[in-house]
Amino acid sequence: MHTNRVSRRRFLRGATMTTASALVAACAAPLPAPQVIERTVEVEKVITSEPQVIEKEVPVEVAVEKVVTATPPADKQPVTLRYQEKAPVQGWTEQLVLPVFEEMYPWIEVVFEPRVSGWIEKNLAMMAAGTAPDIIHAWGEVFQSYSAKKQLLNLTPAIEAGMTQEELDDQHKFQWDAFWDPFRQVRFALPRQVDMQFIYYNKDIFDQRGVAYPKEDWTYDDWAAAAQKATVLDEAGNPKVWGVHTWLDSWTFLSTHLNAFGAHIRDDDTWMKCRLSEAGAKEWFQWQQDRIFKDKTWLNANTLTGIGASGDSVGMFASELFSMAEINLNSIGQISQQVNFNWDIMHPPVGPGGRFGLGDNDGFAIYSGVANRGEAQVEAAWLFTKFMNGPFFQRPNMEQTGELPGRKSLIPEYVDVVKRKFPGTENVDVNMVIRAFDMGYMVPGENFRYQAEVAPIVNAAMQKLWEVGDAGPEILDQVCAEVDATEAQAYEADPDK
Repeated sequence: MHTNRVSRRRFLRGATMTTASALVAACAAPLPAPQVIERTVEVEKVITSEPQVIEKEVPVEVAVEKVVTATPPADKQPVTLRYQEKAPVQGWTEQLVLPVFEEMYPWIEVVFEPRVSGWIEKNLAMMAAGTAPDIIHAWGEVFQSYSAKKQLLNLTPAIEAGMTQEELDDQHKFQWDAFWDPFRQVRFALPRQVDMQFIYYNKDIFDQRGVAYPKEDWTYDDWAAAAQKATVLDEAGNPKVWGVHTWLDSWTFLSTHLNAFGAHIRDDDTWMKCRLSEAGAKEWFQWQQDRIFKDKTWLNANTLTGIGASGDSVGMFASELFSMAEINLNSIGQISQQVNFNWDIMHPPVGPGGRFGLGDNDGFAIYSGVANRGEAQVEAAWLFTKFMNGPFFQRPNMEQTGELPGRKSLIPEYVDVVKRKFPGTENVDVNMVIRAFDMGYMVPGENFRYQAEVAPIVNAAMQKLWEVGDAGPEILDQVCAEVDATEAQAYEADPDK
C-alpha cells in the first residue's frame, strides 16, 4: 500500500498586545493557542493486470478541522468593534470568518458598517468629530490622506510585540513597505489583499474584427492600434463598441502609466514637489488625450453620461460596450460570473520607460481615535486587524471573491482556487497573475504628502484634459505650481512636521 498523507493546517495564534494609545503599548499575557485538528486522507493504489492504477480513498481517520476556544481571562469586558468594509463582503464574512474570530475572542463583537457614497470624505469628517469606525478597509491615496492628518493608529508597537517573524516574512514586501509613513514614522495598516492591474479583453470581438490577441511584450502603441481595430462603428461612423474603458477620474492607475512613460507624480524625498509638468508626464497625458478625442477609441465619463451608461466597468464590459477594460484583479470573480463571451487578461503594456503595473496596498487600519475609547477597545481592534491579515480571512476572501491574498504563503493556491470557484475563468490565463510576481513590475501608487489637499487640483486638471478636452498638457505647468504652493502651505500648518 502506498500512503499519501495530505494535511491542511491553518495556523492560529492569539495576539498578545494591549495598546493604551498610538504611542504607548504594553504586552498582555498571551492566550492559550487554539487547537487545530488536521484532516488526513490515505490513498490505496492497486496495480491490476492491464496494467492500470486505481486510486481508492481509505477512510483512516475521521477528523474535522476546528478551533477550540481559548478560555478568556476573567477580567475581559464585552467590546463592540465597528468595522467599515465594502458591502458584499459582509454576508460571507459573517458566515465563514466571524464565527472563528468569536470562538477565539468571545468577548469581542464585530459590527459591519458598509461604505456609503462619499465615504472617504465622510470618514475624515467623522475622524475629526471622534466618531469614525474603529477599523477601516482602504488603500493607497485614501490611507495617505488619513495618515497625513494623524488619523491612523501607529501599529508598530503592537506588530513588534504581537507578530512572529514567520508572519512578518509572509507579507509581500512591496505592499508592506507602502503601509509605512516615512514622515510620521508610523506603520498605519496591515495588508488585506493585493490589488493588481490587468487589461481584460473580449476575445469574441477581437476574433470578429480580426484583431490579434495582445502578447506579453506588447507596447502602448500596440494597445492604441488594437483599440482602433476593436472599436465598432455604427452607420453614422460613431463608436457603438469602444476599444477601451479605464478609470480616467481615479488615482488608481495614474502613477503606473506615468512610470511607464519615465515620469512620476511627485518627488521621492519630500513627496511635496509636483513632477506632472515634466516632459514624460506631458507625453503620457497627451497620449491618453489623443486616444479619447483623436482616435475616439477610449470611453470617458462624458461619453458614458451621454449614452446613459453606468460607471460600473464590470457590468459594462459584460454588456460588450467596449472591447478592452483596464480593471483591477479584484474584479476577476465578478467578471467571470457576469460575462457570456470568451475573454482573457493581459499584463499592462510596455511604455517608453518600461512596464509598470499596480501592486496596491489594500489593508486594514485602526482609527487613531480608538485610543480615546479605552485600552480594551484598542486591544480588540488590534486582535481583529491581525486576525484579518491571517489565513482565516485571506483564504475565504480568495475563494469568495477571487482577490489575491495579502499573504505570500497562500499565493500558490490562487490559480487552482480561482479555476475551481469561478468556472467562467476556465479559458482565462490566470497563471499570468503568478507571472506578474516573477516579472517584478508591480509598484504601489504614488501619492503626495498632503494628499487630501492637492488631489482636487490634479483631479480638476484630469477632467479638463480627458473629460472636457478643452486644454492640453501645457496646463500641467500651472497645476504643479498650485500643488507645490498647497503642499508648502499644508507643511507650514502641520504642527508635527
